[in-house]
Amino acid sequence: MSDDDDAAVFRAAMKGVRPLAGGEQSRTSPRPPVKKPALRKPDDNQQARRQAALGGDEGDAMLVSDYTPVRAPEEYLSWRGPGVQQNLFKQLRTGRMVPEATLDLHGYRLDAASRELPAFIEAAVQRDCRVVRIVHGKGGREDARNAPLKSHVAQWLMQLPWVLAFHSALPTDGGAGAVYVLLRRNKSADEETQ
Repeated sequence: MSDDDDAAVFRAAMKGVRPLAGGEQSRTSPRPPVKKPALRKPDDNQQARRQAALGGDEGDAMLVSDYTPVRAPEEYLSWRGPGVQQNLFKQLRTGRMVPEATLDLHGYRLDAASRELPAFIEAAVQRDCRVVRIVHGKGGREDARNAPLKSHVAQWLMQLPWVLAFHSALPTDGGAGAVYVLLRRNKSADEETQ
């Protein structure tokens, strides 16, 4: 097929087609520039959370929560991070993975617990612990409808980079007043053994 034939076929197909209203202006008018959202500097609370999640200054790491969902005293906690296999999580949930260390936060104030929890988790990772138990209690003494320490512990654990998953413990290990925590493997300890 020649170029003349192509042109003839195109003209036949376009027979009766009219240009859009507005003529040349509608096709050549520039689009308005897209406005990019202004970048905001993180506030003090966001910076504190970021520093705590990254390890920050040793001994001064304190977890902060802008919003912490309220947990009931008898509510079971459960969270599985991305990439954690269902079978591994089931072993954690059913207590088949024995905790190698325990942190008891009974009687701690929120500010003290927010410092103690990341320090304990980091030390457990350094000792190459795979599973630990955190006893937070059921709370609810003043208000039987919520457990503030339990609620914050669940929120803080999700912020820590070493935590892969957690689930409320079996009744023999504290039930709704404690959680099993699955930790990342310590890469530096793995490198030393090779």
